Amino acid sequence: MNLKIDNLSLLISKSVDNFDKNKQDLILIEEMSELTKELLKRRRGYDNICEIKEEMTHVLTSLYVVKKILNITDADIELEAIKKLNKYGWNKNIKEDNLSKWFR
Repeated sequence: MNLKIDNLSLLISKSVDNFDKNKQDLILIEEMSELTKELLKRRRGYDNICEIKEEMTHVLTSLYVVKKILNITDADIELEAIKKLNKYGWNKNIKEDNLSKWFR
């Protein structure tokens, strides 16, 4: 997934620059909890797609902020995705022992 949203990028940069970096993991946990709450409401029959979109945006923003603070690269994420695909046998074309040379 490659989000090409200028406003989201700006929001991530501003958040990293202006908020306490030591608390961003807690903010991410809080935002995930709020998304969980809205998803559970939907399962109970609420028509709350707007709230789900809002909380999903908050989670994505917070996730990218934490990713940036921890210096986690897109290549790191791609490597973990390939490992997961291999774990379930969904990606037969890539051997895990060859992955390290691609992502160094």
